[in-house]
Amino acid sequence: MKKVLWDNYQIGDLIGEGANGKVYKVYKNINGVNKYYAVKYISFPRNNHEIDDLIKRRVIKGVEDANAYYREILDDIKVKIETIKKYGNQYVLNYYDYYEEAHEDGIGYDIYIRMDLVTQSLKDFMNRNMSTKEIIGLGIDVCEGLDSLRKCNIIHGNVKPSNIFIGSDGKYKIGDFKVDNYQSNSLYIAPEVYYQKLVVNKCDTYALGLIMYQLLNKGKLPFVSLFVSDTKALKFRMAGRDMTPIKGVEPELMNIILKACSYTDTYRYNDPYMMANALRHYRDKKYSDKESTLSNLNKTVSIYDTETLIMDTKDTKTSSNNKESSSKVKGLIKEKIKGPLVELKDKLLDKQFYIDNAKKIMVIILVILLIFFLKGCVFSTKKCNEGYINNFGVCVRGWYTCREGYTLNEDNMCSKTLKSVDANVKYVCDDDYALQDKFCLKNDTIDAIPQYQCAGLGRLEGDKCVTEQSTKAATTYECPSGYVFYDDKCSTVSTKTASSSYSCLSGYTLSNQKCVKTEYSNPSVSSGGYECSSNESLIGNKCYVQATCTTTGSDNPYCKWYPYMPGCSETTTSCTCPSGYTKSGTQCFRDASKKSDNQSCSKGTLVNGKCVTTTEIPAIVKYNCPSGYQTYGNQCLKSSSVKPTAKYYCAGGLELQGDNCVATITTDAISGYTCSDGYILAGNTCVLNDKKDAKVEYSCSKVYTLNGDKCEKYQLTNPIKHFGTKS
Repeated sequence: MKKVLWDNYQIGDLIGEGANGKVYKVYKNINGVNKYYAVKYISFPRNNHEIDDLIKRRVIKGVEDANAYYREILDDIKVKIETIKKYGNQYVLNYYDYYEEAHEDGIGYDIYIRMDLVTQSLKDFMNRNMSTKEIIGLGIDVCEGLDSLRKCNIIHGNVKPSNIFIGSDGKYKIGDFKVDNYQSNSLYIAPEVYYQKLVVNKCDTYALGLIMYQLLNKGKLPFVSLFVSDTKALKFRMAGRDMTPIKGVEPELMNIILKACSYTDTYRYNDPYMMANALRHYRDKKYSDKESTLSNLNKTVSIYDTETLIMDTKDTKTSSNNKESSSKVKGLIKEKIKGPLVELKDKLLDKQFYIDNAKKIMVIILVILLIFFLKGCVFSTKKCNEGYINNFGVCVRGWYTCREGYTLNEDNMCSKTLKSVDANVKYVCDDDYALQDKFCLKNDTIDAIPQYQCAGLGRLEGDKCVTEQSTKAATTYECPSGYVFYDDKCSTVSTKTASSSYSCLSGYTLSNQKCVKTEYSNPSVSSGGYECSSNESLIGNKCYVQATCTTTGSDNPYCKWYPYMPGCSETTTSCTCPSGYTKSGTQCFRDASKKSDNQSCSKGTLVNGKCVTTTEIPAIVKYNCPSGYQTYGNQCLKSSSVKPTAKYYCAGGLELQGDNCVATITTDAISGYTCSDGYILAGNTCVLNDKKDAKVEYSCSKVYTLNGDKCEKYQLTNPIKHFGTKS
């Protein structure tokens, strides 16, 4: 992975990692100040086995198709980023730009996506006690974000607490959309994704409903208990088990969540904005003191966003000691510190030590706790007069200073403003007035006239909304006995053995189911050659034998005593041949005897001077069937069919009507009210039309401090103490 990105952005710390990739903190130095963002790094393929898995699942045919597959995913990511940049709203995480790079081996790509830096997600607060009103606000925010994506034809497909972020404006934002077709292993997966890998818009509201259920249920998903794990509870949901309402949650709110989490997607909200509208109606009805706020007041807000500027300053000090001083210090440490510590360790490992000194140990623990209590709660908060400072609970002469960039506050702490945002606004009225929008209405009230509506969610029957939803019934087909259902028909087959006849090709004669052909040809004639007796050698047409030869030396008598005399080494050889042979050197030859001619056949057998060849092959078999039958090998088949009888059935208690399954859903109608002339509706009460401007009160979330109409987050450090009199 790169260390420096495009436009000189530097890669910083790893701040998150998931199935889709890794998220890093990045920064760019502008005029000596670091500006921070987040960059998501995704690499395709993710590991060495991914391509093999794609081939096994028949997503691609072979390795040669992998690059085109990843190119398609990459292009889809880029389209989503550009679309969100152009049409996203305040409830969707901001995306700025991206950079792509092909792998050197030609298979796969890396992509870097720059986005808002948010360090807190809903996952960090799942176990926090959130109010019902805050959970409803969260649901509305996320629905707004999902609806924004829906209008861009984008399905998020990966809604879970770790992908719901808390922005600096106090709003919940959805981010980290699904980037490929891999099945998610999330606990918030919808049934249609789990079984069919079919990602649709309604799977996002299903996941949001589960998250709201979990927040209202003290951090536990449906069916989770001491004996049921998250994984086992997921299997219960995927099997279609009905979720149980949460005790203490009002039925109307519970119905909204259970509708979003319906096992069958046709029973869920068609679009996120319909779920948001239902939540708003419930909130407005439940909390009549409508507050005009930027978002939920108790929401914990991230301290980072794209505009956060952080400057780090570090002071470093160095010191050194010579070798002689170092050795003396080591000896002193060994004698005065290490020895007693070893002795103390032996005592601490001895159980009898605790028995003998139980009272002393309890007193020491109580004294330590008292010291920490006095230091943290009494001494540290003691305020001193001007010219004095608090030194462990005692006021002594001195003064405080702070590091550069910090200011001393009234509590004698050094403070630095990290973040400043607009405070949440709340409008209030006097006791005799009721709040309506930003106005106070005279508290002269009469009961409002009840009025019910279904807001497009069915037909109104009294105070109930009745909705009928239908789907095609499951169909099975039945056939008469002896018939088999195949290709939308009931079919049966009768068989008999076919009759057979045999024939041969032209030139062959049929004999006992075989075809025989006899062919005649002249044999080949070869010369008989020549032959010799056994003691002779045949060369050409001559027979050779060795001649009888004798060798004699010189007849000079002196050669006997002087063999080296000239003429003594000369010899004479004479050869003779048997009768009938002619001499040739030391060989004798005669004419060889001639053999008689030979007859042979290259193919077949020699019979009476002719070559006879006999060829035998199997006869051609033809099978014959009676009229109305079809021939299959040596069998005759005849099929007949009749129309099957259709049977319809419904599951899950649905009512069968013809070939449709009909479900009748009855929910409480949205209750509304109306007022007589001269009165204004406020909740379920009609207030006399006498209004004035409401008073404005400002508030901040728990991690911020109110300063006028601003919410500010401070970094506090202890001041530097100076003793004596300040000159």
